[in-house]
Amino acid sequence: MKSQSAVSCSFQRGMLFSDAKIYNVIDGARADGVSVFSEQRRKLVKTDKYRNRYAVDSVMLETAKTDFRASGIDVTFTMRTLLLEHLLFACNDNAFRTYLKTFIDRFADSEEMRELCRRYARNILNGRWLWRNRLLGKSIAVSVKEIGGGETMEVDALSVPLTFESGYSDAENKLAEWLFIGFTQQPMQFEVCARIDFGMTGAIEVFPSQNFVSDKPDGFARSLYKLKRMSRQDLLRIMRNDNADTYAADIVDVGVAAIRDHKIGNAIRTIDTWYAANSDASPIPVEPRGANIERDMYMRASRNDLFTYLTSLDDLQRSIVGINHEAAFVLACMIRGFLAGEIVQAT
Repeated sequence: MKSQSAVSCSFQRGMLFSDAKIYNVIDGARADGVSVFSEQRRKLVKTDKYRNRYAVDSVMLETAKTDFRASGIDVTFTMRTLLLEHLLFACNDNAFRTYLKTFIDRFADSEEMRELCRRYARNILNGRWLWRNRLLGKSIAVSVKEIGGGETMEVDALSVPLTFESGYSDAENKLAEWLFIGFTQQPMQFEVCARIDFGMTGAIEVFPSQNFVSDKPDGFARSLYKLKRMSRQDLLRIMRNDNADTYAADIVDVGVAAIRDHKIGNAIRTIDTWYAANSDASPIPVEPRGANIERDMYMRASRNDLFTYLTSLDDLQRSIVGINHEAAFVLACMIRGFLAGEIVQAT
């Protein structure tokens, strides 16, 4: 009878992202960053739960709007790849470490790995990482510059699919090759920029990341992520100034709008279509158990999750035709990064 032992391991992220700063575009050129404003708005509140009695109250929220002269925005971030062989960060068992490295060596130069790179490339070029801002564009141009090499590509983001049923364009294949080199030969760095043309000019609301705030105080509605944030002390000083001659708390510039690095990474790794029996399911972000907030459920909760596969990596072999979906998923999880504790391994 085989004995069992519990091992643990962790993988660091294989794609590193900066926050994406949002800039105004005025007269066809990039201008200052889009400001986040803290402002008060009036709202109607019910004062009697049993009768239709209401009162006017105020609510504090943050909003990001372009300059009144802007015709669009630039959203830009930088990213860097790490080598697959360096992603295993810690493991408490030498035999299991060798077992993991054997899997990585087997799939480093594989069609499975190349397909991951093609899918990452598609999600970079289609601007999925813009989230709601993607809907604002009459046109969107995404450019990717190889930092150090100087080569740049640019595509019409709205013409690049958000799913993976169709074939890949020359631009997608080229970016995928850059990424493949970055994972298997030498780390690569890129600057990614999306220029969104509104098709109109004016102060238009855009959408940086929204902060999660638990136990929000009464009268507080929304907090946005920003760079160059105003200090809490300065904000409180302004908000507490009730002198009518100097009052400035109605609209306060509290920082520059940005999209968080984690939100960018979440969009780019939205490539998992293999969680269902068929391979053309709607893409979800790569997660060890297929956690999906939109559907409020685990999409990989029945023996097709990462932790199940980690106990049988030797069974995952390169496919002769197409790709091995299970192996591709495990590779994608390794690039995502994860912590696995107490994996039961036969010895």
